[in-house]
Amino acid sequence: MGRILNIAITGAEALPIPAVHGGAVEVLVEELIKGNEENYKFNIDLYTIADPLLDNIKYKHCNIIQIPQEEVSKFPNKPEEKTSPLGLALNERLKGKDYDFILVEHSMRIYNSIKTHNKMIYHLHCDVDDENFRPKAVAKEIINNSYCTLSVSKYTANSMNKIVPSEKNKVLYNCVDFDVFNPENVDYDFIKDFKEKNNIKETDFCFIFSGRIHPTKGVLELVTAFKKLREENENVKLIIIGRPNFGKDEETPYAKQLKEISKNMQEDIIFTGFVEHDNMPTAITLGDCAVVASLYEEAFGVVALEAMAMKKAVISTISGGLIEPLSEECAIFVNKENNVIENIYNAMKQIAGNKELAKRLGENGYNRVHSIYDFNSKNYFENFCKTIELEKLENM
Repeated sequence: MGRILNIAITGAEALPIPAVHGGAVEVLVEELIKGNEENYKFNIDLYTIADPLLDNIKYKHCNIIQIPQEEVSKFPNKPEEKTSPLGLALNERLKGKDYDFILVEHSMRIYNSIKTHNKMIYHLHCDVDDENFRPKAVAKEIINNSYCTLSVSKYTANSMNKIVPSEKNKVLYNCVDFDVFNPENVDYDFIKDFKEKNNIKETDFCFIFSGRIHPTKGVLELVTAFKKLREENENVKLIIIGRPNFGKDEETPYAKQLKEISKNMQEDIIFTGFVEHDNMPTAITLGDCAVVASLYEEAFGVVALEAMAMKKAVISTISGGLIEPLSEECAIFVNKENNVIENIYNAMKQIAGNKELAKRLGENGYNRVHSIYDFNSKNYFENFCKTIELEKLENM
């Protein structure tokens, strides 16, 4: 057995860790922490934005260090320098600390703010782009100077390799907790009450969307396609789960636009708002088919994985790493480049009312996701350790 490493993990700007307000990145960091609790390899200092809901969360081998907003506010936002206020606050906190490595989750601006510290590992959860948050110039510097980079899919790793081809660009797939996302782990009393409240009949075919209410997620296109389908088929419903900014209670012009165009179809298009992560299996069970209508290149498809684990059919745009966990045996693929609304409508029309097709695709997805080692959260910590070549780090 190698030595225990002292490491730091940094979260992103938007949400705290653990995932008390949701967030795919935040849930995955929790998986690392839980894995380390069971198979002790690291003493972890977890740096995260402060939140009162974190105050009573304790781990044996992870120290949660909350950074209050007033501390972050002391530092200027300098997007032209590709830094962030939280990153600069972290930089102050890290001065004098001697870690075996620092794992930076998601934010290139945070990495760029603390890049002079120790060995650095960068974990990319989104595609690289030319915008302020994931600029290619910073990605190039990260690849050249980090110990390694981790990407959530082959697609995102290839994006990094297009910038700087390197063996340091590695893939660490996202995963799902099959104990949580389990068809037997469902509150059927809630489902019964929800369907009665929303007048959902047993003969209705329910489509379900889960994610951020954001233009890149294609929610407007999905709603528009559904409205066309509803004109032809009265036995369909669309359930939309999520908010513009995960668990935070805020509205945006885009979200208001969605509700405006749906206001005459309130019995058919149902907005649930934010749903806690542990309640998502029940929420997903409300649907017959999950629709992932992303219009940009998704890094990966956690929403698709969750639907597959719950034996749900999937309609998915052909988008970056989103399609990597899927196959034609469990999903209907949609071209997002040309007339995406018509394409989503055609896919929905193909499966609406055909519960046998939905059941077959759902069972195939369930079998597929359970057959792939990397997609099981119980293996995530072990995969992380293998991917970063922990034995090599232990001897450095």
